[in-house]
Amino acid sequence: LLIWLKHEYTPAQLKENIQNQDFRDNLLKYLEDVVKEDLDLFRDETNDGTSTASDIRVSIQETDSITNEVVPACLSTPNPALDDFHQIFCKDVVRLVETSNIHKHSTTCYKYSKGKSDTSKTCRMRMPRVLVKTSNIDLSTGQITMRRSHPWINNFNEWLISA
Repeated sequence: LLIWLKHEYTPAQLKENIQNQDFRDNLLKYLEDVVKEDLDLFRDETNDGTSTASDIRVSIQETDSITNEVVPACLSTPNPALDDFHQIFCKDVVRLVETSNIHKHSTTCYKYSKGKSDTSKTCRMRMPRVLVKTSNIDLSTGQITMRRSHPWINNFNEWLISA
């Protein structure tokens, strides 16, 4: 992902700036605020933040009666004026991600792997993804690796997915 913003850095300036620890910390903080790779920030505080396949199935089953009638993405966005907006919003994000943003392999995942054995086929969406404990930037290459605690969730922004 390559982003250019107003008053952008040139690639050479970026490569130079990532050598600075404060710059790296601020860049990672910004990226983690904008791009999510898991649901850890949206789970209840009482939850330890880990999700298992059975947790996901339970959450999806809880919304089944609603989603059978209406696709979750078509439900109204929580009202920010509500006192418990943050809690409702977090539950809404979890429901949206669990019902429509978790990758499930299909034939299109392997359309470029025709003729290969099942063991050598690779998903073109690069799923499942490697779990990463903390976000980091490789100083030699500039590659940014975002924190991820769920191998099948497509990255998302909570405000865009709920809009």
